[in-house]
Amino acid sequence: RRAPAVVRGGAAGLGGGPVPAHTHSEALAVLQQAVRDKALVWVGYVDAHGATASRLVKPVSIGAGYLRAEDERTEMLHTFALHRITAAVLAD
Repeated sequence: RRAPAVVRGGAAGLGGGPVPAHTHSEALAVLQQAVRDKALVWVGYVDAHGATASRLVKPVSIGAGYLRAEDERTEMLHTFALHRITAAVLAD
């Protein structure tokens, strides 16, 4: 499965620029809804080396500046710093 374009790198803020507040707010709203609904979400993020990546995950919790989510492919639990998340889109 391939991530939507907005998650793969079409989101504003990639390439070193800041993510606009409304984009980040929208991503957080999607993630919060996914936690409530136990829904799959494509998450775009910037890793510690500045590279962009995306994962299909099932969010478990959001708190203290972090998203905890289960990777759909590997079934492993990952922790994402919220400030590194560039986009979040519900999976089809």
